Amino acid sequence: MASAPPHARTAPAPMPPLLRVIVPIIVGVVFVTGWEGLVRWLSVPRFVLPAPSMIVTALIDDFFPLIGSAWVTLKVTLSAFFVALVLGVVTAIFFARSRIFEISLFPYAVVLQVTPICRSPRWC
Repeated sequence: MASAPPHARTAPAPMPPLLRVIVPIIVGVVFVTGWEGLVRWLSVPRFVLPAPSMIVTALIDDFFPLIGSAWVTLKVTLSAFFVALVLGVVTAIFFARSRIFEISLFPYAVVLQVTPICRSPRWC
């Protein structure tokens, strides 16, 4: 039986389950603590980047108005998703069932798939 080549990698040892939970928590705490410290040390204006403590305070103080706004946002998002789902399925059915529909719209579908989404004119 041939042995594995010297450059072959072996599978890493499995990580203990407790470590899989603790390490991400530690990284999160370090990140949030560093964020808080940097924002305060550099005196970053709160409208540019609020400190995590300011975000938590705002969540507590304005909980009910924020929940109301979140509910409106969720309803709009789910409505738009439903409309997109229905239109996508109907379009897919037409593409699959009608050769003339596919021939007439396929070039536009390809162009839409390869067109980059630009958030800012500087990035395009």
